[in-house]
Formats: sequence, structure tokens, C-alpha cells
Amino acid sequence: AAYKRHSEAAVPALCTAETPDEGFNYNPRHITDFLKLCSDSVKISIDRNGFMLLESGDGKYMVTPRKKAVIKEPKKAAKKKAA
Repeated sequence: AAYKRHSEAAVPALCTAETPDEGFNYNPRHITDFLKLCSDSVKISIDRNGFMLLESGDGKYMVTPRKKAVIKEPKKAAKKKAA
């Protein structure tokens, strides 16, 4: 389920290829699952198509981009008319 959560961060980066102005979207759970396992620093590489490679002394993990999440408001229950 999509929640009203949003996170973004700017970090210094060496850019060798242009990427779209709107950036890329990822499932945050995939990234946090990897980070929870890491006990070392992490190197993040992203190619021009948005594929992200996370590398640390503990291993490597590939994260693929996804479509931008659409947050839908829950439907309100219809009120029943008293008979």
C-alpha cells in the first residue's frame, strides 16, 4: 500500500551521463533492506536508464527504477439511510 511518505536527498555526485530532469523513482523498501544489512560505507551508482547499484563491503544490490507512485485517497464509506 502506498502511504503519504516522501523522501528525497541531494548528495554530491560525479555525473558522467545526463539523466531526466524528473529523476528516477525507486521502491524505498528495496534500498532500506540493503542498508540495514550494511556495516560499512555504501557506494551508489546509477546509469542513464535509472538502474541503481548499491555496493558495500557486505555485498552488492541492484535496484530497478519504477513508475512514480500515485497516492490515492481512501474511499469514504457511503452513509446508509435510516428506514
